[in-house]
Amino acid sequence: MQIPDLVACFLDLIDANYVFREKAAAIRNRIEEQLAAGAYASLGHPAFAESMTADLRACADDLHFKVIHKEEPQPLQETATEETPEDVAEFRRIARFNNYGCCEVKRLHGNVGYWKIDEFYDLIDGSGPTFVASMSMLANTDAILVDVRDNSGGDPAAVALACSFFFDVEPVLLNTLEGRKPDAARQWWTLAHLECERYLDKEVYVLINKGTASAAEEFAYDLQALGRATLVGQCTAGAAHIREQYQVDEHFFINIPIQRAVNPTTRTNWEGHGVAPDVEAAPASALALAYGMALRTLSKKSGSANAEQDEIRQALEQLSEDAES
Repeated sequence: MQIPDLVACFLDLIDANYVFREKAAAIRNRIEEQLAAGAYASLGHPAFAESMTADLRACADDLHFKVIHKEEPQPLQETATEETPEDVAEFRRIARFNNYGCCEVKRLHGNVGYWKIDEFYDLIDGSGPTFVASMSMLANTDAILVDVRDNSGGDPAAVALACSFFFDVEPVLLNTLEGRKPDAARQWWTLAHLECERYLDKEVYVLINKGTASAAEEFAYDLQALGRATLVGQCTAGAAHIREQYQVDEHFFINIPIQRAVNPTTRTNWEGHGVAPDVEAAPASALALAYGMALRTLSKKSGSANAEQDEIRQALEQLSEDAES
């Protein structure tokens, strides 16, 4: 397919599917101007895909647009997201190999829990029991650090499960995904039933950075908006839309944002600007800063035995020594 024909197909798909109907006309005008000016005429297919991606993102201020070129011809499908049983089996194998995103779960000195989540794998692929096991291990800690730095996102249902640990049994609305069709909106709530103890009335700190994106941003944003966590680190990537991938021909595909997140508290989301931390920290110091905050909060609580206070004090002293070295 020639580049003008490809551009026409891309724009028709955007007209029909982009979550912001009112932006589609502006996108069409901008891209058609670029095409008429010869912006893509001398480009090979890989460079054309990159240039189109940049222009779409700039025009819509939306990082979820992406034009993809594949050198090897691909079988034609109605949507490129159709998966074969082999694809599903391979993805589940990888998810299991990566322990469903739970790469580190441990008790830190001073009885502070640490949970590193690298990805929110789909619940249907098996992440649920691993998430529950992680929180069961940390149930007896007195504060928790949830580290979603460099987590690129994943399944909103897995986010809802992860948030549920920090709220009581009465379901709480976390997020609504809205699209072009009002009747297609989907809501995500905390779960009324969990196979483990809930982590209530304890301090929660979420570590974020520029690599925290999409569903991982939602996790941080939801907890922050509901006043359930303190966010420590850097502003996140700013990706709040759900995309669908469409195939244009044997070589070209386009990712188009088809839904947007709407938080019930803020009535907006983090698209384009990211989730801002409550306490800013450089990547190298974010974990130590959040850990110190948790320890200092625990040191102020009355009723702790001397041995507990001694361990908290020792942990704070070690943090101070590490910072000076």
